[in-house]
Amino acid sequence: MKIRYAAAIAALSLALAGCESTGTVRQVSATDASHQSLGVDQSDVNATVQQMMTSMLSSPAVMRATADAAPTVVVAPIRLDTSTITDTRINTDAITTLVQEQVINSGLFQFVDASRRQDIAGELAYQNDSGMVDKTKATARGKQIGADFMLEGKISGFDSFTGNTRKKGYVITLTLQNLETGVILWQQSKQIAKEQTRSSFGG
Repeated sequence: MKIRYAAAIAALSLALAGCESTGTVRQVSATDASHQSLGVDQSDVNATVQQMMTSMLSSPAVMRATADAAPTVVVAPIRLDTSTITDTRINTDAITTLVQEQVINSGLFQFVDASRRQDIAGELAYQNDSGMVDKTKATARGKQIGADFMLEGKISGFDSFTGNTRKKGYVITLTLQNLETGVILWQQSKQIAKEQTRSSFGG
């Protein structure tokens, strides 16, 4: 009995090993350009946003605004237009982080993170109000730098049919606005779309 049990375990192990060895597994990045379906994916959006940020940072208006000093910018969370998008696979937090990285690493702007304000306020309250920190070494309130510009973005979607062709995708819009004057310094919209013929998607 023990011999038959051991043989069965060995056979099962070989079968599992054979299953694991079939097929190819590879690691891919978020910017991998290969596509298996009509749906626009995160890599499409990431690549397009990077192109848009390159355009913004090299635009004449931004070059003029950053020529003498590095103004401060705050990046608002990228929004999904829920009236046109029902598929929420797009990770807007990741896109917002990507935009922030492009701004910070450009060296053209100073950056303030609106999402950290509550954390900063809590730390300042601890240092100044708890009695646990030496007052001469506590970080003073009222010294933060206000933003000169706000960079915000919106993603809307579409899914249309023309004859035998289905077109599906997103429109990404980024806007850089002067907070004091309300003047829009730069704005760009880009469409990401894919098409299929009726024979490809059925119906």
